[in-house]
Amino acid sequence: LLEPNGQGVIAFLTRTFDGVPHVLAGARAEPGFADAELGPTVQCVPRNHEHLPAEKRPPFLDVVQAAPPSHIRYAALHSEEGGRFLNAVSRYLVVEADESQAPTQEPPGFRWVTHDQLAAFTRYSHYVSAQARSLLVCLNTLGPGTGMPSSGGPAEDTRG
Repeated sequence: LLEPNGQGVIAFLTRTFDGVPHVLAGARAEPGFADAELGPTVQCVPRNHEHLPAEKRPPFLDVVQAAPPSHIRYAALHSEEGGRFLNAVSRYLVVEADESQAPTQEPPGFRWVTHDQLAAFTRYSHYVSAQARSLLVCLNTLGPGTGMPSSGGPAEDTRG
């Protein structure tokens, strides 16, 4: 409680459906939340889970940690809560995945959303977590040819 227990990992997995980039958002309830909020695909301190078998670790953690550099679209260390917590940092990532790593049919608690859909939810309090909002801003920094952010078209589900 008095000092960080290792570096955190906060990541969105991305895929493109019919030419439209999507991120895999997870719904989670945490202490202090008014209700469940949309958050990153992965949000944890890996050190807390390394002793567990793969099926007991947070979903998609192994995919994010094993991502080859060619699939990492964004990576940077960020201070937690803007530095409010001394020495608490997390590695923020945007990782491109494929069907074998992040299937089109989402597991329970996850949903593929477009950049614009997620951005629309930020207009309301308590819909998108602070970590997901930070990653959303990171998506905005990605240049042409990376597949992110979306072209600004309609916020609709294009997966068919």
